[in-house]
Amino acid sequence: MSFAQRQRGFTLIELLVVIAIIAILIGLLLPAVQKVREAAARMSCSNNLKQLGLALHNYHDRNNGFPAAYTYPPTATEPYLHGWGVRILPDIEQTALFSQYNMNAHFFQAPNAALIQNQLKTFQCPSTPNPNRINATPAGVVSGLPGYSAACSDYAPTSGILGSVWDIIIGPPSGGDRHGVIRANMKQPILSVSDGSSNTIMLIESAGRNALYRNGQLVTGANLGGGWGDPLNGENWFGGSLADGTAAGPCLIGCTNEYGKGAYSFHTNGVNCAFADGSVRFLSKSTDSKTVAYMVTAAKGEIVPAN
Repeated sequence: MSFAQRQRGFTLIELLVVIAIIAILIGLLLPAVQKVREAAARMSCSNNLKQLGLALHNYHDRNNGFPAAYTYPPTATEPYLHGWGVRILPDIEQTALFSQYNMNAHFFQAPNAALIQNQLKTFQCPSTPNPNRINATPAGVVSGLPGYSAACSDYAPTSGILGSVWDIIIGPPSGGDRHGVIRANMKQPILSVSDGSSNTIMLIESAGRNALYRNGQLVTGANLGGGWGDPLNGENWFGGSLADGTAAGPCLIGCTNEYGKGAYSFHTNGVNCAFADGSVRFLSKSTDSKTVAYMVTAAKGEIVPAN
């Protein structure tokens, strides 16, 4: 057989060229794959908020009001401390878990203390690092309460907006009626949301707690209220932060997940929010802080600009 008739194989240079081309193609495709994954995670997160929003409305229809964000201090009508997440368990297909929960005992007492450590996917955004976290709250954070642990929630209600950040963003005087839809110690009916249910945020992403993030970076420090069965999860009076996530400032979206500062997610450039009409919308990080502040309040009378 002559040299010309022999079967020709790859040379080392040709093999290296092919490998280089494959590497380039992978490099080009990887960002696209990551974008597809993020889009899917963001959609799944939006669906979670949709389910939670519908659950809140189902609770409202049965009880003539949205559930209290939490009940504290104890009163004659609400002698036990519970969070909003517990009350909607039957409406997110967790009837079995709810049937074991004792509403005639505090959330930190048996058997409730163990039950609120159950991980529930509906409360978890798939974009958030370290899923299935257990959030530990030390004794004494809330006066008179022992330490407790709770399974994570990446979602929380909007309690309202503090007068201090209102003055920074909009200007004094801040005045009253800065509360949100899901309120402490009371079941607020939707008819009292006079600013319009489609203009009022009911649930936000407050993802990643109890870990503390500022401007996309994990930092050391205390962070609270990260559990679906934790009443502290219901206390979210927006205090705002600077762009780097520190101190008080006008940033309400995407700067920090620190307890009581604002909304935060691990999506690109914004957060999912459930509104009081049951819709879910993505608010860009560039959304004007004044508009966000107006959408947090339920009955202050502001006019939310059209998109």
